[in-house]
Amino acid sequence: KHYAETTENNFAFGIKKMLTDGYYTAAYPLHEGHWKTGSADNARKILFDYWANWKNCLKFQPLDHIRLYYG
Repeated sequence: KHYAETTENNFAFGIKKMLTDGYYTAAYPLHEGHWKTGSADNARKILFDYWANWKNCLKFQPLDHIRLYYG
């Protein structure tokens, strides 16, 4: 199996294929923005830098960012 952008390929899979075939009516990304160093600041990057690391577990916790990110 492989991913293909075209709808003619019967062996293609992925969210775009499932939207085209009518299995889903809409799809939304789970994460917005990039988390890597050097990327623009966004909620995901801030959480990665200040929260998602064992060395930060006893330090400041960005609770407002966590609440906004998870809803």
